[in-house]
Amino acid sequence: MILNLLHDRHSLTEVACIKRAIEDRYGLYGVQVHDRGYLYVPFKGPRLDASELLRYMAGALLGPKMCLWVVDEELFYPGKGAIFGCSAGKSAVLSRSGMDQAVLAKEAIHEVGHVLGLNHCQENCVMNLSISRDELGKKSSSLCPSCSTRLLIRAAADSEFSR
Repeated sequence: MILNLLHDRHSLTEVACIKRAIEDRYGLYGVQVHDRGYLYVPFKGPRLDASELLRYMAGALLGPKMCLWVVDEELFYPGKGAIFGCSAGKSAVLSRSGMDQAVLAKEAIHEVGHVLGLNHCQENCVMNLSISRDELGKKSSSLCPSCSTRLLIRAAADSEFSR
């Protein structure tokens, strides 16, 4: 499975860290990260509507490919307010605004988990929902045994299906 990593030109320093973190966490499940480079953000403002970015990615731009788009600006989701990242289907968007590399990598792993089909988890797991920067910094960067098992089953089913 190939995950396309898109970013803006200001986040080049973090891209290698994110790519390495995703491959370290999900490589066992067959995920390879391809850096697709800069993607112009077609919307303006200090905070971007994540639902619009996801719609833009899923439309004519990338279609059915798995992708993570890292942007500079803060994100919000209509009806929910400020968010760190979100996903829909095979696409995810992540804000690097105000995050250090370790926390950004952890949240990238979380969003890619959603792209791979994982839901939020109640365990000490990277898939645990974080609603504050403090919670985000404290949560694990690893998958719990339950989430790991779900991904192994999914990866086996995907490889069986592609034969």
